[in-house]
Amino acid sequence: MKFTTSALSAMLSASAMAYPGMGGDASAFHKRMAEVSTKEKRDLPPSLDSATSQVAQDIKDCLSTATSCEASDTAKTYVAPALGSKECAADQCCIWDYVTSDLVAIFKDCDGQCTEAARQSIRLGFHDAGAWSLASGFGGADGSMLISGNEKDRVENNGLQEIIATLQTMWGKYKGNGVGAADLMQHAAVVATVVCPLGPRTRAFVGRKDGDGSSPNGLLPDVHSDADTLIKLFEDKTISAFDLAALVGAHSTSEQDVVDANFAGAPQDSTPGVWDVAFYSETPDQNASSAIFKFPSDQALAADPRTKPSFDFFGKNVNGQAAWNDDFARAYVRLSLLGVPNIDDLVECTKVLPSQIGSFVIAPNSCKAGNNTSSVSSSAPSSATSGAPYASSNTTGIYSHPASSAKTTSYVTKYTTSTKTTTKTHIITNKGSVTKSYEALTTTTVCPIVPSRVLTYEPTETITKSVPKGFFAGPNGESYVFKPVITPGPSYSLTYASCKPKTVYTTVTVY
Repeated sequence: MKFTTSALSAMLSASAMAYPGMGGDASAFHKRMAEVSTKEKRDLPPSLDSATSQVAQDIKDCLSTATSCEASDTAKTYVAPALGSKECAADQCCIWDYVTSDLVAIFKDCDGQCTEAARQSIRLGFHDAGAWSLASGFGGADGSMLISGNEKDRVENNGLQEIIATLQTMWGKYKGNGVGAADLMQHAAVVATVVCPLGPRTRAFVGRKDGDGSSPNGLLPDVHSDADTLIKLFEDKTISAFDLAALVGAHSTSEQDVVDANFAGAPQDSTPGVWDVAFYSETPDQNASSAIFKFPSDQALAADPRTKPSFDFFGKNVNGQAAWNDDFARAYVRLSLLGVPNIDDLVECTKVLPSQIGSFVIAPNSCKAGNNTSSVSSSAPSSATSGAPYASSNTTGIYSHPASSAKTTSYVTKYTTSTKTTTKTHIITNKGSVTKSYEALTTTTVCPIVPSRVLTYEPTETITKSVPKGFFAGPNGESYVFKPVITPGPSYSLTYASCKPKTVYTTVTVY
């Protein structure tokens, strides 16, 4: 568990530090690396290379480092006219202010950190735009992830189905006002990034044409790929190793759910609700918390000489946060325009983005129990903290359903190692003349435990009368999902944990 204070404003004003092994100060080194990167790219996406509008020139300038791809202002000052008014209809960005408000509502958690929906939107924007290459001829940021009926079911898109459904609903709400699927996904990714504390206010453009089919297969990276494979894959998207190192930092706010189901919910750094540079220092650190789930591809990039300097710089220098934000914004603008055929039709709508959060403290007691899944408040498991309609509980956290007239007793035996907790739960139920006993052998990932704080578990809701695979069956056929509860003592509240314990049920025995 990690409580962090980060101040982007301090980083922006801090004196430059010499980069290890390089002459000059950090800002000079970073600018030189960006210039080298621009030369290495060789190509702009073809549609951008041939575009001639003022917006197209602004984009070319920011990609060439002549200007920044971050907003010139860190604070939002734009106030949209009333929705449906002539003034709103005359401003192409007006409707996007209303879309942005809806997005912020699902991206900002009650403790100020960014939510699972924000994390998923960042990944979704990448998956929609990244399915493109110089040779593909189609795909890219075309909205196919929302439009196509089957693209969401591809293996590489596992875990995105929920946010796709959410954005499809939002698209249905606003498409009558000219909001396209392609723009919605890219705008959602940019909004999510700035809603995450310390994240950049990346310049936002709308006006993309929606596609009419699925994107090409095989153009997204694999978490098991080596650095050379990844770098070549992205070079074919006109994205250099330098920009790839900046883009992969989005894993700062990532939690994996599908790479290894046994560790579902495990973060890629210790602060997944904050857009900080912990990912860059913790990925190569062999002594980093075991609760952090490191992708082999990220570790490969952290070690490769073409991308390691960026990991070192972002993760180890006082300028690292500001430098990463600048580089990420530039790389993401490029990514978000891959495959877009009508660059000259785009309009910049950066003014509707939320203000940047330049400093942030992950603090306890900032959320009330039940407001979100990242916060808990409990002195013992109870129906009040679980948010579920349970009639009774016992000290083991096993609940009986209110519809049941059964008398239930239970006890738990537990064995804990440094990485796993194996628990056997024994439940004895007496209902009428029938006595049944259930045993569930469980293996639970162990999160870092702050001294004097204890991790325990409680059911959150009865989800079905059937017994789906992977869930523990209760005395009357109920099945339960579990959530982490931290209970070091009476009335203690905690709003942040560096990982989410997950319970995997390997056997359920009835006798």
